[in-house]
Amino acid sequence: MKQLAIFALTKKGAQLGNTIAKHLPEYKLDIFLPAGIINYLAEERLLWQSNNTINYKKIDGPLPDELYRQFGKYHGFLMVMAMGIVVRTIAPLLRDKRTDPAVICFDELGEHVVSVAAGHLGGANELTKLIAERINATPVITTSTDVNKTLSFDLIAQKYNLGMEPFHNLKYFNGAMVNGEKVIVYTNLTLPQELIKQFQNVQIPLLSLTESDIEANHNHYSCIIAEKDQVKIPEDKNRYLFLYPKSLIIGVGCRRGTEPELIINAIKEGVASLNKSPGTIKKIVSVDVKKDEPGILLAARHLGTQVEFFSATQLKEVMAEGNFARSQFVNKSIGVEGVCEPAAILGGVSPKLLLKKTIFPKVTIAIAQEKYLW
Repeated sequence: MKQLAIFALTKKGAQLGNTIAKHLPEYKLDIFLPAGIINYLAEERLLWQSNNTINYKKIDGPLPDELYRQFGKYHGFLMVMAMGIVVRTIAPLLRDKRTDPAVICFDELGEHVVSVAAGHLGGANELTKLIAERINATPVITTSTDVNKTLSFDLIAQKYNLGMEPFHNLKYFNGAMVNGEKVIVYTNLTLPQELIKQFQNVQIPLLSLTESDIEANHNHYSCIIAEKDQVKIPEDKNRYLFLYPKSLIIGVGCRRGTEPELIINAIKEGVASLNKSPGTIKKIVSVDVKKDEPGILLAARHLGTQVEFFSATQLKEVMAEGNFARSQFVNKSIGVEGVCEPAAILGGVSPKLLLKKTIFPKVTIAIAQEKYLW
């Protein structure tokens, strides 16, 4: 279940936050409010509880400080306040559109829902449309490919979980789509019919992947969809974009307070031992007692990947079905004999364990590869 944070500063904003939360049952939500507003909601019996998926938290100190503490922990931030406050507050926190969370702004009457940051790769545009429909508001989306109703390559990457290289070429390809310039897609994979139809709808030729064809069309923008290690990007890099499936699931166990650098280094070493690239990592997974572990959250953000947590009960079920490394120390600590291996298996679709539990300083990792089914 994805996690969202709602921030509001006024009574009306808090009431809208309640309304938004009620309309998003598929998400786990934390509603951040000033202490006085939480007391007001309690007195008016307006605190909303639903199967432990909605929690109220106090904004501790200035808003920028609270956002700084929370920014790496949620998939998206729903800000019920003036756009100016949102922009000034989040600007220092934004790093890279590949890893930034979705940021959405609401006026406190709930008339407009504005996608502010991470519209495509962070999912802000789709979430904006979803919320606007459910609370009967007007969605405001300003990304060029959306308003021109044309194809966006970063949205394709986000929807089909594809890595992208070189990332700085994305702007050229989306610009080409908006300006009506010719783009060709090459692939040696069996693409989903929905994606093929998207290419057809905007008259993008879909050709078999051969180096001779790519070289023959070097004057056009060429998008290549293939396995990560199968393609060498041509020298004329500005006109090429390489999309590749992400399929590695990284199971992580660590001591409390482990530095993110140790987790990042362990993951990179483990991936390198398989002759794989960090770009093929789909997600980092662990046990849910680690859901607030800064090292894991920061490692996931640094690597530009998702993070997911499973309960000890879920991990136990997997442990019972396979031959995994077991630790009584871990069992006494969190109630399950292993974390990284069963988490890696749980995190993927039809996964195969490529790297068994491997011990690094303060960190253990295991790596599974899933069959990408689009």
